Amino acid sequence: MPLYSSEHVENLAKVEAVVSLLHATGVHRLFTKEDFSEFFERLHLITLRYNMIDNFFLNKNLMFIIFRGEIFKLEFSDVIDCIGLMGGPSPRKMEEKSSWMKNIQQFINDTILEGLENKQIIFIKDIEVNNIENNPIVTEEIVFKNKMKNVTSLDFENAKILAKSMTSEMPDSIFSEWLKRYPNAIKDYDDNLELIKAIPVFHFLKLSNKQREQVKAHFEQFQEEPKIDFLKMRNLTHLAWAWANGFVFRDERGEYHLEDFIWLDGNLIQLDGGGYNFEESKDMYLLEDLFDVLKIHQ
Repeated sequence: MPLYSSEHVENLAKVEAVVSLLHATGVHRLFTKEDFSEFFERLHLITLRYNMIDNFFLNKNLMFIIFRGEIFKLEFSDVIDCIGLMGGPSPRKMEEKSSWMKNIQQFINDTILEGLENKQIIFIKDIEVNNIENNPIVTEEIVFKNKMKNVTSLDFENAKILAKSMTSEMPDSIFSEWLKRYPNAIKDYDDNLELIKAIPVFHFLKLSNKQREQVKAHFEQFQEEPKIDFLKMRNLTHLAWAWANGFVFRDERGEYHLEDFIWLDGNLIQLDGGGYNFEESKDMYLLEDLFDVLKIHQ
C-alpha cells in the first residue's frame, strides 16, 4: 500500500517531504525505475551542492525532517513506497538536467517558499539529530541555506552510479504490481501532459508593445516611495493575467489561490505590512482595469 494512502502523521510527513523533493529535483513523478533513478541522482547532487548530508544513503537513510513539530527519518524504503506519486502539474515528466542544474537555485527557492508557507516540512542536517532520544530539541535549520559548493564531473558520475545502485535494489515486481493495480496510470499521465502543454504561459516580454505600454501606464498612477520597480510590475502583471484568464480560484474558506501550473513568487508582490494577499493586491493596484488588456483571445 503506497504511503500516500495513509493518513497517519508519520506517513503524511514522509509523503510531504518526497513531494517537496520532487519539486527541488525537477522530477515530476515516480512511476518507473528511470524516474526513481533520476530522482535519486539529482537528490544526491543537491546534497553535495548544498553540503547537506555527509553520508547520503548510509544505512539506507536519506535525511531527517520536521513535520508539525515532530522529527521523522526519511528512508530509502519510504521513497519506494511513494511509487505513483506526482509532484504537481507539469508539461514534462522531468526537467531537462542541463536546465535543472542551471536553475537549481530557483527550484530550491520554490521548495523552501512552499515549505515555509505550509509551515509543515523543514529539512534538517543529520548531524543535528544523531541522538534524537537524548537530545529532542533540534534547531530548525533549512539545509538549503548552507554554503554552496561546486559540483564536479566526478560528483556527477558518482551520483549516477549511486542512483543506479539504489534502483537496482528495487525489484521489478514493485513496478509490475503497481501497474497491475493502476493499469491506466502512465497513459492518463501522458494524456494530461498534452493538456498541460496547451496551457498558455505568461511572459511579460512576449506581450505586445501596445500591451506593455498600457501596463506601464497603469502602474504609473501609483506614486509609491519607492516607485514600483520592473520586477514588482512584472509580477503584478502576471497576477492580473492569471486573474483575467481564470487561473485564480477561491477555496472553501474564501481565500484566493493560483492554479498549480501558475508559478508566481508572492514575496515579489509584498504588501506594505509584509506578506502577500492576492485579493488585496488586486484591489490595491486596480488590477481589474488590466483584465481586458491581458485576456487571452482564442
